[in-house]
Formats: sequence, structure tokens, C-alpha cells
Amino acid sequence: MHRFSKRIRFIGIFIIMLAIMLQSTVPAMAAGTVSSNKCGAHVTYSISGSVLTIKGSGAMYDYSADTIPWLSKKDKITSIRVEDGVTVIGSYAFSRCKYVNQVRIPSSVSQIRTKAFSYCDSLEDVTYAGSAAQYNRIDIMAGNSELKAALSTGVATIRTYKVSSSSISWSLTNGTLTIRGKGKMPAYHFMEAPWFGKRAAIKRIVVGEGITAVSTYAFACCSNVTSVDLPDSLNEIGARAFYKDVSLASLELPSGLSTIGRMAFQDCTALKSLTIPSGVKKLPEYMCCGCSSLKEVVLPGTITEIGSSAFFGTDLTQISYTGTKARWSCIRIDISNKKDISGAKLVIVEPREEAKKAAPSPATSIASVKNVKGFKAKVTYKTSSAVDGYQIQVAKDKNFTKSLLTKKVFDNKDPDKVMAAGSKGTWYARVRTFRTVNGKTVYSAWSVVTSVKLTK
Repeated sequence: MHRFSKRIRFIGIFIIMLAIMLQSTVPAMAAGTVSSNKCGAHVTYSISGSVLTIKGSGAMYDYSADTIPWLSKKDKITSIRVEDGVTVIGSYAFSRCKYVNQVRIPSSVSQIRTKAFSYCDSLEDVTYAGSAAQYNRIDIMAGNSELKAALSTGVATIRTYKVSSSSISWSLTNGTLTIRGKGKMPAYHFMEAPWFGKRAAIKRIVVGEGITAVSTYAFACCSNVTSVDLPDSLNEIGARAFYKDVSLASLELPSGLSTIGRMAFQDCTALKSLTIPSGVKKLPEYMCCGCSSLKEVVLPGTITEIGSSAFFGTDLTQISYTGTKARWSCIRIDISNKKDISGAKLVIVEPREEAKKAAPSPATSIASVKNVKGFKAKVTYKTSSAVDGYQIQVAKDKNFTKSLLTKKVFDNKDPDKVMAAGSKGTWYARVRTFRTVNGKTVYSAWSVVTSVKLTK
């Protein structure tokens, strides 16, 4: 019995000593901290809630996309803070942290290595602690376009698409998502658009006249959308605006468009052709990446650069270019596009002087507007073989600002179209024609406005 008691005391003493040893070897963590560890010879990281903090002195380690130590927590990180003393942000350090929208960079950073911020698609707010001259001296290596887009030199905080959402409204009726208002749509992150939860019900998207920018992720993953109407007022399409809209087979871009964001049409697998308006100068990274059905594109003579993997994973058979051979040879084409572009037939469509000054499309007129059951208006108009199509609008007011509906028709054999107004009362209709000349849409004047009273 005595020997048994001594054995118990010995085991108890051993357990206590082991606990003390373990406590001395495990670093203490601050309250609320999820993890803390090294990410450089003299650099450590910690994650508290949704904030990733990098601190220490010298360079961070270089990583691959699959070896970053916070890989399993990357989708929970929304803010990154690099503290003063860190000199190099390592390769792939924050790659695929797609929900990060805020980054703080100290003036001590002298180099940002390859793809450190690649696929940080939500990045909007970047603070740099140094001066413009200091920022210009930072060696920012390839694959950091997300950072460059969000940070302009020497400016403390950059926010894109920051406008009051009160000026933009939306409605979803009978499968049609309609966006109304003036100016830019507000910024969205992935899955953040207010209609995202109802995306399966969306078959058609109508962006009303007066909207100037479709925001990032605005219509991403609307997998049942087959038709999109964009207004003439539109001049910008944000990053991943139509990402993974897998049923969208055609899309007409307005002639006033000047800016297309990266990955704007990525993985639109049904898209067969695309015409880029003449106001666009650069095709962004991954613009049509994964558009496996894309066979033909029309590029304007204004294009100066085709970004990384803009056409990777497409099935291009023809590229029509509305410039000269000399200008085509001067376009900066990223090497990742060489295979896709070289495999397609290049058709040079040099614009003639008389075509440059194209006459307006011949006008049309409305024959009748009739009430159709279900609060719909049947608009009948005169057709012409001299035009490519027709644009029809109905609205609740003569100025076409209230409850505006717009539809484009490309069929000369079908002289009428039913528009789903959705409510009773007096509605107004107008029609105009359009032609495509050298990749640019040329419209006629609007027809005389005709009213109709919807009663059923």
C-alpha cells in the first residue's frame, strides 16, 4: 500500500512538471487571436476576427498560392494591416483573399512581389503611409493589378464606386430585373448585390437610361439570364459584373462604353460573340477567360492593349479588327493570349472615310400601341430592310424616366413587340432604329410618342 502511494505521488509530480514544461514552450496568444506565427525570418502574422496583421522587420517569405499559412482562413479575412518595419510583401502573400476590401501598407515597404494581391477582387480601400515619391519607388512586380487599380500614387484612401445607393433603385418582375436611377451603381462584393438571393428567378436584366456604371459583381452568377439591355448612358462595366452568367449567349455593349473591368465576362460559357465599342482602349485581364463558346470578337482600332488571359479558354475562330494592319502590329498583347489569338483568323476591316461619317439610321414610326391582358403594351411599328434592328421603350411618363422598359429587336420580319408594363394606367411608347457601322451602333431619332391606357 505504501509503495502504491509513492507511485501515485511520483506520477502526480511528473504530470505537474510536464505541464510546466509545455507552458514554457507554447507562446501566449492575445485574447481573441485565432493564430500567430512566423511569415518571415523576423516577421510574424496574427489573425483576430477578420483582420490579418503582419508585423516585424525585413522581408516576408515567398509562397505559392497553396502554401500561404492563412490559406484555410482566407475567406474570413476582410482587412490586412502591414505594420511599419516590414520591407517586402512576399509572392502570393494575400493571393485569393477575395473578400479583402481594406489594406494598409507602411512606408517601409520597398517591394511587393509577384501576385501578392492576385485575385483580391473586392479590394477598394488602400492606405499607403508614405509620400507619392516613396510610393513611386516601390518595386511592384507582375500580377498585382488589383492593388494598382485600387491605389493611386500617394493618395491615402481610394474608394471606387462610392455613391449613395438612394439614387439607384431596382425591381424584379416576371423574371426581369430592372435597374433605375442616375450615375454609378453602388459597389458590391461577391454575393452582396441586393438581388443575389433571387438570382435564380432572373431571366432578363434591364439597366435603365441614366446609369453610367455597372458595378463590380453586380450581376455575377445570374445563371438563368439570357438577355441584357444596357443603356446608351453607360460608360463603365466593373470587374466580374457578369461573372458566371452561363446562359448569356449574346450581349450588345453600348457605343459610349470606355472602361471594362477585369474578369467582366469570365466564365460566360454560352457567349458566342462580342463586339467591343470604339471608346475602349484596353481589354482587361481575364475579360472573357473561360468563355468556351466564344468564337468571334470585333475589336476597334482604338485598342492598344490586350491584358493577361483576356481570351484564355475561348474557342476563337475569327477576330475582326476595324483598324489597319500597322496599328494591329502595335497592340500590346500579353503572351498568355498568343495561343488563343494566333489560332483565330484575323480579318482587317479598314474603315473607309465615307463610312467614318455614317449617316444616321433611317427613322421608323409607330403604327399602333394596344392594351394586352396582363397590363402589357403591344407596340407595332414600321420595319425597314435598311436597318439592323429596333429599340423600343415604354414608360409611365412622356419623358421616359418613370418605370422605363427598354427592348432591342433584331428581326425585320416581326413588326411588333409586347412590353410587360406591369401596372394599369396610361403608358407611353416610342421606337427608333439602329445600324452597326465599323463596330459602332448608329441610332435614328425617336419616333413620335404614342400613349396607351392599360386596363386589364
